[in-house]
Amino acid sequence: MSGKKNNNFGHFITDAQKEIKELVHKRNQLNNKIKRYIKSFQMAEYEIYKSLFNTKEYYNKKRHYSIKKIRKLRRKVIEYEDILDFLITERNKLKKPDLNRNLLNLIKCLDNSIKEINYRINSFNKKIKNHILRIEEEISIVEKISKLEKKKQKRVKLLSELKKVKITELQSTDYYKVDSRIKLFETR
Repeated sequence: MSGKKNNNFGHFITDAQKEIKELVHKRNQLNNKIKRYIKSFQMAEYEIYKSLFNTKEYYNKKRHYSIKKIRKLRRKVIEYEDILDFLITERNKLKKPDLNRNLLNLIKCLDNSIKEINYRINSFNKKIKNHILRIEEEISIVEKISKLEKKKQKRVKLLSELKKVKITELQSTDYYKVDSRIKLFETR
């Protein structure tokens, strides 16, 4: 009996040793698995930090470039404002050109005359459309319209020539030259 008990105890010990080896093996497998997870997390964390660092570095360069460009543009704006202020003071020093009043009155009268002729032509056209007229009357009205058109063409031509004279007079003045530079700067 004692041999059986001893045998059972030896068997019990060998079973316990086998179970311990299996548990140690499972523990080692679990530890290896945990190590692989930790390494993969560390790699992911490294990649995240690396991409964060690269992104931060990229945007710092971009920000630095933008700040540099903004400073340059601000300097340019200040320079343009100084030039514009100078030109405005120069223009204010110059006397505004006094155009020939007769020329201006003539342009105004011609413009009014052209408007009057247009009004008369339109009224004759309405008369032809709206009224029943004899052929002689209609022919007479058409002749009047053609005469008015010729008159209008002459006046339009004269008006454009007078405006050209006015413009050339204006453009030849220093005031106009400075004023055109100011307008050029204001459009920028």
